[in-house]
Amino acid sequence: MEGSLFEEEFLSEELTLSKTDVVRRQLNTGIRMFFFDWDPVALHTVVSAGHEVARDLAHSTGIKKSIKDSPLLSESERKKFIDAVNYPQNFFKHADRDPHSRMAFRYRLIPLFILDAVMQYIAIGEEPTHEMKVFLIWVQLKYPSLLRYEPVEADLSKIRSTTKNPNSFRALAKVLLNEPGRVGNSLPTR
Repeated sequence: MEGSLFEEEFLSEELTLSKTDVVRRQLNTGIRMFFFDWDPVALHTVVSAGHEVARDLAHSTGIKKSIKDSPLLSESERKKFIDAVNYPQNFFKHADRDPHSRMAFRYRLIPLFILDAVMQYIAIGEEPTHEMKVFLIWVQLKYPSLLRYEPVEADLSKIRSTTKNPNSFRALAKVLLNEPGRVGNSLPTR
């Protein structure tokens, strides 16, 4: 009897997911975590997982556009670079070799990691989600020399020129993420 209660309670519902579903959900959730100032360790863990799967999917189709695949890195430097980039995510996931170690986490790089993951997702032919579009708008507002999508640049430059505090771009992103019908896009559906 107890076995059936366990099965009924914990095993009765499931999600069937593709790898792109996983990436989409992780990135959508990570983007919401970023804009709503969730814990940077949890944020980096979620985004790193999505980034890793997106990069693997891109590699499986011959696409190598991640920062980890930069042609500016020599093959001898690439492993050291990837180990450094992956260090925080590995530190957050494992304690088998270094249970008492500590690290200084430079979490201000998370938006660049999100951007790289979103670009991987788009590179594999997936349509950007609402969350991803909001993130790309924020990047283009905040860092116009980093990302520039000309069809919307005229409107975004008006926003930039009338906004004295660039941090208000985050407030705009929060509003856009909470548009009616958009809340919870990354939550499970049945």
